[in-house]
Amino acid sequence: MRRESDMWYRRIVRDARYNDRCRGRRIDATVPFISTERLLELQRNQENKCCYCNVNMQHHERRANPKGLTLERADNSIPHYITNCHLC
Repeated sequence: MRRESDMWYRRIVRDARYNDRCRGRRIDATVPFISTERLLELQRNQENKCCYCNVNMQHHERRANPKGLTLERADNSIPHYITNCHLC
């Protein structure tokens, strides 16, 4: 049985916060940060396809899979805000 914390969308949000902090990107609490709800919405809106190559993204074993789903920032100088992210 999978624990809720193992869900890919929760891990991505957790890792995004961690990586932003580790790399010195200050997270402004007044700007909406990426959320699990937004990730699932992006996945639905993109029909689970990469925004660049239109390939179906895989969320199982995503790091080892060349088609593995990942969260990307449009502007790498700012944190993972909702308006700065897409799935690829």
